[in-house]
Amino acid sequence: IEDEVVEDKKTIKTTTHQYHLVNNKSDINKLIEILLQQNSICFDTETTGLDANNAELVGISFSYKAGEAYYIPIPEVYSEAMEIVSLFKAVFENEKIEKIGQNMKYDIAILK
Repeated sequence: IEDEVVEDKKTIKTTTHQYHLVNNKSDINKLIEILLQQNSICFDTETTGLDANNAELVGISFSYKAGEAYYIPIPEVYSEAMEIVSLFKAVFENEKIEKIGQNMKYDIAILK
């Protein structure tokens, strides 16, 4: 059943997509420039657990157009993690950019 294509159902195998790994400062800065030009963006955090008070941030993903997304892995070293997250402060604090996500209260708690 896993490989069976069901009519009218989109899956990762039947949907055109492009995912980008953003894992250096130059590419992060380029992504931030692009995000700052958008009217709306979608974001999500990847963490080590579901309790925002005890989970650690593993990565952040962004998308601003259908079928394309960007993933930024976050290092385990706290100071390095904070440095990367702080680079996105201008994006998150820009009130002109609509932020879209699922369970955003959790994501905001993690980013704090």
